[in-house]
Amino acid sequence: MNSVLPKPLSTQRKQMSKLAIASLVLAILSILIIFFFPTNFRIPLIYRSLYAVPSIIAFIFGILAINRIRKLSNLKGMGLAIAGLLLASPQIMFGIGVIFMVALH
Repeated sequence: MNSVLPKPLSTQRKQMSKLAIASLVLAILSILIIFFFPTNFRIPLIYRSLYAVPSIIAFIFGILAINRIRKLSNLKGMGLAIAGLLLASPQIMFGIGVIFMVALH
């Protein structure tokens, strides 16, 4: 009796990318900062553009996470990294817009 055994599945579990998690957390944090800490009109406009700093870091972490997940087969979290990029992008554009408004004012 010749039985064919199935190939064993990989015993190594995929780990969640810490950069992808950090990207999503920072993007959500920057949204919360904008909504829950509204800007005071007495604060100069240029300082209000600093709200975009966590989203810039989230964007960079998201790009690094996507590159690392593509290179290493033992990482997962591509969806988290993409979500971090998508949440951070409009906030970066808002920060750039604020800087241009200050420059033109």
